[in-house]
Amino acid sequence: MAGGQNKRFKQFTRGLYAAALYVPEGGYQWRDDLVPAPEEQSRADRGPWLVERTPASEPRPAMMSAPLKDESNRGDPGLHRTFARLDSSPDSIRSFAEKHGRVATAHLLQDADGTVYWGSSLREWLRERDTLEALVRIWDHVRNRDTPALEPFITWETKPNRVLLGCAPGLLPGGLVGDIFQTSEIVDQWVVGDVIRPFRFFISQAINERMKGSVSPALLPFTGNDIYMDIYMVPDSLLASLYVLFALEVGGHQRAPINCKYCKREFIPLTKRKEFCSDSCRVRYNEKGGPKNGR
Repeated sequence: MAGGQNKRFKQFTRGLYAAALYVPEGGYQWRDDLVPAPEEQSRADRGPWLVERTPASEPRPAMMSAPLKDESNRGDPGLHRTFARLDSSPDSIRSFAEKHGRVATAHLLQDADGTVYWGSSLREWLRERDTLEALVRIWDHVRNRDTPALEPFITWETKPNRVLLGCAPGLLPGGLVGDIFQTSEIVDQWVVGDVIRPFRFFISQAINERMKGSVSPALLPFTGNDIYMDIYMVPDSLLASLYVLFALEVGGHQRAPINCKYCKREFIPLTKRKEFCSDSCRVRYNEKGGPKNGR
């Protein structure tokens, strides 16, 4: 194994995880004039669609995205939070896709002339964003032990013991169905009325479910030495990579989120010295001589 090749590969890794994803150089565009190809009509959503500018039948030059690269390679350990707080505007979603790649499921779509493109619907993008945003929000309440914020969304029942989550509107979007934990060894370990542990367990289940079948161990022949190879856990998509980053945060393998010195929004700092969630917040703080709105 050439040392240079191994070193280049390290740019796509974070610990035992590795991801090298392709982003089309031609970029993306929103289109309303497309319909699902015949083989997609039974499972595709409806538009508007965020599609690659280059038709699926033509060569599609791509650049490499490394969502899991570590801090030494200027990675973003909080990319999952960046996506979770992405606003709903089509321009914001397109900008995210052109930098990091597609999050929502890709479908074959065709125009009136029969030209086929790869794309995802706005509703699919927002559904994935809403689900991750809700999970991050619940996790923030859990890690901050914010019991009052979670109490309206949990009900304990006894004889037999069971816990109902998401029993009031406002916490879980349509993509997350409230769980019912029946009498079991897990529930029996909780104190009746506890709020934090059931939601902590819910977060672990939700993240595990979204990584299941999408993050797999793989021997990579371009790692290791001349004979032996390294084994990595490899997510199969950008969405799976975002949940790996989320899992690393929940597992205590990332720096704890802090508040941006300017906008006060929580983010995971790249280094211990980082105080702002973005360069624009740093510039605005220096221009204004203080935080946003004087807070």
